[in-house]
Amino acid sequence: MKLLLQMDGAKLSLDVSDWSPRSLLDVIRSNLLPPVVEFSRDSSRLVALSNIVNHVLLFTTDRTDDDASIVRDAFRRTAAAFHGEVRSRSC
Repeated sequence: MKLLLQMDGAKLSLDVSDWSPRSLLDVIRSNLLPPVVEFSRDSSRLVALSNIVNHVLLFTTDRTDDDASIVRDAFRRTAAAFHGEVRSRSC
């Protein structure tokens, strides 16, 4: 059995034949949302119900100028590169 994932235009096919149902469900839940989601009234429920326990927040304006666009693009690239890698640590 194969699981097909599509994230940020990239497609990934995983052989999940020997995965437990729990492992399969964890992967599906953790990939339901793209790495960056604009938080809004519409998306808030999806974010709250997702299996993602660690979030990194970026507060920006709705501006469409070059500076805001550069920050948002950098955040998206970074989020995609570290997708699934951010872990909480206790001190």
